[in-house]
Amino acid sequence: MGSDSTSSADTGEAVVTEPYNTQELTTFNGQLLKVVDRDDESGWLWCRSDDGARGWVPTRTLDEIVTGETENESP
Repeated sequence: MGSDSTSSADTGEAVVTEPYNTQELTTFNGQLLKVVDRDDESGWLWCRSDDGARGWVPTRTLDEIVTGETENESP
């Protein structure tokens, strides 16, 4: 039986090379969130709500707020 899978660990033991948390954050329309981290490849953002709850939120469910302020902006 050949292996056509692209997975690096099909059977047996495996070693975690990058920590992963599956916690999703429940959200509601109009809610403001702080983006803490992003995983652009998967399309998810790690966010924190005003009450301190944290979790992954799909990028397709959010709109970015542009404040007009840019870090490292030259005069």
